[in-house]
Amino acid sequence: MRVFRIKYRASLTDIVYHQALGKVAGYAGVMEFQKRGLPHVHLAIICGGGDRVVDTTQVDLAISAELPDPVKKPRLFSIVTKWQIHSPCDRPLPSGVPKHCYRPVPGRPGELKCRFKFPQEIRDSTVIPERGPRILYRRRDSDIHFIAGGRMIDNRWVSPYNAVLYVYNTTSLYV
Repeated sequence: MRVFRIKYRASLTDIVYHQALGKVAGYAGVMEFQKRGLPHVHLAIICGGGDRVVDTTQVDLAISAELPDPVKKPRLFSIVTKWQIHSPCDRPLPSGVPKHCYRPVPGRPGELKCRFKFPQEIRDSTVIPERGPRILYRRRDSDIHFIAGGRMIDNRWVSPYNAVLYVYNTTSLYV
């Protein structure tokens, strides 16, 4: 718990005082504990002034859902491939239990689907829907991929991340 708090405070310092995501007008967060007692934090950040994200170009500058180039950014590539990959849902966990995200499809008996919609669609640009729960991040078709568990993992399996925060805080971080 002590190490978690140290990492959380370091991340918060990077975000609020060092303005890693831009000028912060305010923030609110809550620390929760999972079933086995593992802590995690939900943090909402309000950007101020000219740093407020208003279009997809700004989203793409702050958040990525693509594998970084392993030659140009080897450290970021190793962090992203360790923490930000949603492993294929149709593979059970080592205990034999299906993954928590694998759910039955309503109206289709026997069919299962990832509730987080992985694998995501390949798209050339980020889309911010007028109505809808989530941004559809840019995931370009590229030659960058790796093999994990006998499967090719590409941009369709990457969870969104902020590269600036990741380089300093090598832990699971979803944005």
